[in-house]
Amino acid sequence: MSSDSSTDQAIDWYCFSYLTVDKAAVYRAIVQVFADAKAEFTLHLRPAQVRETLHARNCLLEADEVEAALQQLEAWGNLQSYQDRSDAPSLVEFYRKSLLYQMTASGEAAYASTLTFVERLQQQAKLDARALDRIGEGAGQMERLVQGLREDPKSVDSGVVLTTIRSICQDTDELTSRAQSFFRWLHEQTESDRADLESFLRYKEQLIDYLRQFVSDLITRGSQIAKRLSTIHDAEYGKLAQIAAVEEVGDPRAGEEGRHAERIGNEQSKWQQRLLGLRGWFSRRGGSATQLEQLRSAARGAIPRLLQFAAQMNERETGKSDRVADLRRLAVAFLECQDDEQGHRLYREAFALCPARHLRIDQATIDDRDQNPISSDTRWLDADPIEFSPQLRSTGRESAASASRKAVDRSQALAAARRRLETEIGRVDSSRETLISLGRRRLSEIGELDSDAFRLLMELIELAIVDKRAKTTSRDGSVRITVEASGEDAQHIATVATSKGKVMLQDMWIEVQRAR
Repeated sequence: MSSDSSTDQAIDWYCFSYLTVDKAAVYRAIVQVFADAKAEFTLHLRPAQVRETLHARNCLLEADEVEAALQQLEAWGNLQSYQDRSDAPSLVEFYRKSLLYQMTASGEAAYASTLTFVERLQQQAKLDARALDRIGEGAGQMERLVQGLREDPKSVDSGVVLTTIRSICQDTDELTSRAQSFFRWLHEQTESDRADLESFLRYKEQLIDYLRQFVSDLITRGSQIAKRLSTIHDAEYGKLAQIAAVEEVGDPRAGEEGRHAERIGNEQSKWQQRLLGLRGWFSRRGGSATQLEQLRSAARGAIPRLLQFAAQMNERETGKSDRVADLRRLAVAFLECQDDEQGHRLYREAFALCPARHLRIDQATIDDRDQNPISSDTRWLDADPIEFSPQLRSTGRESAASASRKAVDRSQALAAARRRLETEIGRVDSSRETLISLGRRRLSEIGELDSDAFRLLMELIELAIVDKRAKTTSRDGSVRITVEASGEDAQHIATVATSKGKVMLQDMWIEVQRAR
């Protein structure tokens, strides 16, 4: 507790005050002027220069307003000032107040923090499979560096080690952050009141295909990354972390030799923890599921949820009632009531507790009301009863005589549906027979498959990889696949062609047989 307290006292947190106080827009504009000036390698600015830049950006302020804002930013620790007497032509000018302003270290840190904050909020919510490619390349580079350590530790470039570790950790952080943003957005679209329903219905098919493609990338590329990272031992991860820490800390400064070893130890512990966490992201250690498996499960679970939500939306579009949606809208209406009287009125109207005299209005009723008017304040018990059909109470509509509906002949539609079903069954049987006829062979020897056979083959391979078994049965139990892959196969990539393109997978032996 004492170390944390001393750290808090050493940090000037007031440098963030300019973001939320009154006239925050003016303070942010001035800080932006100093940040842009530093980007152009300008050391300091005079108040007049700040005012001219603000005027060029349509922020019209008087000279005294600019000086007051600069003094306030200096009081918060964002800026610092000093007298400029270098060009004083006379003694009078030498003693006249002439200040130069520049950003402090805390001011620059606060500004950089706001940029990161805004960038994270504006980050596009999508699952980026390209990060898996970069992580795979980084894992391969780490594997080669470890091989170099085993052969000749002195031959390993410490700069390359630090760059590789930084890059792969940054790509994994990006993948995690984008996955969190995407599933947060997906939750908002399917389970909250902030959903953009029109956009969702317009792009639901592309979204579902996008999720399926991402799951496929996770299966193929994630397994390759896991194999590469699992070849590195814990002690070798520690050695890489030590090399990266020494490279990052650098040589000790004069008078700080005693803290140099401590800083290296802290950095080594940090990098080793990051590397072990990276391995745990892709490889299972113990009984808990990896982050990769959790992400894949979340992506696969989102597909039926999207389909269910699309079905609900279609029901709403076709006019079917949705009691849950009605109750949600009613709850929002209650929250928007100005007072209790308005809330009680909404309650009576929503649950049909208002007088029902308007439900039976015809010419006879109008004539009777003219002869015997009834006040709107009359209680139900004191007024004449209102008779209406039970259908009006249950459906909200009055029964009316109408012409009988003609019987619709649906025989042609049923016959067309049967033909489509038979065609679909035939395609499934044909794709199953195509895979069985291949016999035992490598993926690289298959060549080209039709889209149905390729889809069935990918489904069987996915089941085998997920279940981690050499033999597994299809979901309908009709066929089973035998998968055999050796360490040498991980270095070979097989290409399977379809009518829609080509797919690259790890080469392996496969055999599809009938299960029954």
